[in-house]
Amino acid sequence: MPIKNIHIITRLDEGGSAGVTLDLVEGLKKQGLDVELIYGLTSSFHSSFKDFEQKTGIKTHCIPEMIREVNPLKDLVATFKLYKILKKQKPQILHTHTSKAGIVGRLAGFLARIPVRVHSPHGHIFYGYFDRFTTKFFILIEKFFAKTSHKILNLTDEGRSDHIKEKIDKPEKFETVYCGIFLDDFKNCTKSEIRTEFGVNESEFLVGFVGRLTEIKGCDIFLKGAKQVSEKADNVKFMVVGDGELREQVHTLAKNLGISDKVIFTGMRNDIPQIFKALDVFVLTSRNEGLGRVLVEAMVSGIPIVASEVGGVPEVVEYGKSGLLFSSENISELSENILKLVSQNDLKENLISNGKRRAEDFEMQLMIDKVKSIYDSFL
Repeated sequence: MPIKNIHIITRLDEGGSAGVTLDLVEGLKKQGLDVELIYGLTSSFHSSFKDFEQKTGIKTHCIPEMIREVNPLKDLVATFKLYKILKKQKPQILHTHTSKAGIVGRLAGFLARIPVRVHSPHGHIFYGYFDRFTTKFFILIEKFFAKTSHKILNLTDEGRSDHIKEKIDKPEKFETVYCGIFLDDFKNCTKSEIRTEFGVNESEFLVGFVGRLTEIKGCDIFLKGAKQVSEKADNVKFMVVGDGELREQVHTLAKNLGISDKVIFTGMRNDIPQIFKALDVFVLTSRNEGLGRVLVEAMVSGIPIVASEVGGVPEVVEYGKSGLLFSSENISELSENILKLVSQNDLKENLISNGKRRAEDFEMQLMIDKVKSIYDSFL
């Protein structure tokens, strides 16, 4: 009989955690595991989830009471529903993903006495998300639920170190597993019609932001940097790819900064490999980032990177070698780095070459194999 493996994630939106979880469960299914996926309330599904059950043969369940926000009643209902599923299905391995699913899922798994319980935070909330008091509260919660886990998988060594520094649990509980992507999806993209679609000339230098329009992703920082770059370089345009709750605010900010004619808002897109092929520079302005899967997508696409020096980013992007870094929210540093790449072609080509080599460390199959080996170590 194949090993029964259930995964739980808070929601299957367009975020990186949903994308990597969908890729992971599909890969584990191909490794011979009997995989099921449980997810919470999702308003706009990740593009990879379309026809997912039919394509992969992986059964999925939705628990609408499992939501990102703290809601004691719904959290209790979600935990009870998960407990019932786990008692019925009796998986040998439970793997929870993201914070809320990690709380209700691990509690349900502990009560149902699932033999192996693994958790992937997909980043962490130790800074950048909440005020100091709320952060301390969530650290206390994580310390409690870490005791119900057999292994916690961190995206980077930095993330692992942060968990150990906060004394979440014993060091041996944590293991670094790089978040992967299928590199060939980007390597095989050889041309793009994106510039034609949005009226960007080949002679214009195109700088892009790809991510959710939320506070933590820092699109406001990107636009403020765009303002400073525009004051010094006429031939630069900017593209914002993504959607989110701050859509209206970032549109208004671009207008107030006087750069509406320089910024293209594409909304949500499903053709990210083509988007990257159209860019000259990719910019990540996150206020916190577990790893930044999108950085790997940019590197394998041959696009030089300017990124905020937060979370696990410096572990992915080596300053001056595979990209340029700036201090979080330092608009002057951000704009100076973009302008360097506008004017210094040798630097740009060097970053592209090194970035492509660095991206090979994040091949999705490496992640699948490592997770499978961790499972096997408990069986």
